[in-house]
Amino acid sequence: MMGSARGGKPPEKERRRFPRTKVVASVRVFINDEGCRATLVDISIGGALMVAEIDLVPSGNEDTVTPRVEVGDPVSMDIPRLRLYNLRGRVVRTNASGIGHHVAVEFEKLEPAVPLRIIERFAKAR
Repeated sequence: MMGSARGGKPPEKERRRFPRTKVVASVRVFINDEGCRATLVDISIGGALMVAEIDLVPSGNEDTVTPRVEVGDPVSMDIPRLRLYNLRGRVVRTNASGIGHHVAVEFEKLEPAVPLRIIERFAKAR
């Protein structure tokens, strides 16, 4: 079996069910009912990736801190630029980046008009 140039592991299979488009937009987001500022990185019908300014809290070790966000946390977000409001979902991944924390959200129970607005955004991006 042949590996990739990155450490001999085969490339990962794409996990996304929906295509995504890059969009830079301000996001009003609440994670666990706590508001924070964020910037949208990309969006699809299934979810979104954003860079959030998340508060850090002390961990068990006094020399380290951890983000106040965990996988499974509930999320509510508004993206005014895309006319999308009260999107609800759950955190599926989070990791530190140089400018904040990348937070990946999987949407739940989208209203029928929401996927159409996202699809319109894809059409404009192409």
